[in-house]
Amino acid sequence: EIFQLTDEEIVETLPFDIRYQYALHTTSFEEQPLNDRTLGRFRARCNTYEERTGIDLIHQCIVGLSSEMAKMMKINTGMRRMDSLMVASSIKKMSRLELLYTCVANLAKFMHKSEDGAFPKSLIHYTEEDDHNRVLYHNRSEDTESKITQVLKDAARIITDCGSRYDESSEYQLLIRVIEEQTDKEPDGNLILKSGKSDMNSEFLQNPADPDATFRAKAGKDYRGYIANVVETADKNNSIAVDYQFEKNIYSDSQFVKDYLDKQPVSEEETILVTDGGYCGYENVKQAAEKKVHLITTDLKGADVADIYADFKFSEDGKEIISCPAGHRPKSNVYDINT
Repeated sequence: EIFQLTDEEIVETLPFDIRYQYALHTTSFEEQPLNDRTLGRFRARCNTYEERTGIDLIHQCIVGLSSEMAKMMKINTGMRRMDSLMVASSIKKMSRLELLYTCVANLAKFMHKSEDGAFPKSLIHYTEEDDHNRVLYHNRSEDTESKITQVLKDAARIITDCGSRYDESSEYQLLIRVIEEQTDKEPDGNLILKSGKSDMNSEFLQNPADPDATFRAKAGKDYRGYIANVVETADKNNSIAVDYQFEKNIYSDSQFVKDYLDKQPVSEEETILVTDGGYCGYENVKQAAEKKVHLITTDLKGADVADIYADFKFSEDGKEIISCPAGHRPKSNVYDINT
């Protein structure tokens, strides 16, 4: 990670670089014990372990190393900074037609490869190499609606013919998911697309190649993927990341700081945590104070706030407006714990 090497570059470098052999205690080996699958298999085992136990071994390792490195570098751990960054998934932005078509095609190919006698012959074109281009790229806008209608009919057909034999396959599960998210069922049983933005959801499937990726619009840009939250400790000359968290990109900055504070023990001395305005909030400041953390937000997010709002009166816990500057009580109050 430090030298930004790929897996392939590490495999090629290890036999010729004594530094890596020294780190791995393999300087006496005639042949280095690393191939192009070693790191991938290692990550897979760590992932399986986390799914079974809830313990992220890689996170524990990195946080432990960072703590020791901060001591060696004599960095003041009483001053910390926190910020989040978008992590884009390497997936294609799909239209609804392409999304539905791809999910149907994936299941069709899976059934066909399994030599399933129940595979409907009318859907054999989904297994052909050029079918994707014929349906999607040689497509006029006025044909899109009729093609979606046909793909939805094909989806209903293949789901029926599957029975329960493919319930555990990812191809079947993703097709069921996209049908539930993107369509409604008419009284006659036919599937139709949901209409209107109110029916859309950021957690809907974006691309079957990455089922966990979510959609988020931020600062005028669209993102599909994830979000990372990083905590670093720093002084005038050096800094080092001491903690991180990785979530779907619909996770809020406010929730990140709550999660971070939940894991922190009550320190003997006050720690300063500097963030941007996205991490602010009464509950966050209160929770930080309980852990002897002084939460400093550098600026409020969004547009500048009018001075008149300073004269609003709030309840002790900050969840209710008592009166406006003119002394009137509000007709109703809504407190959103997420924001």
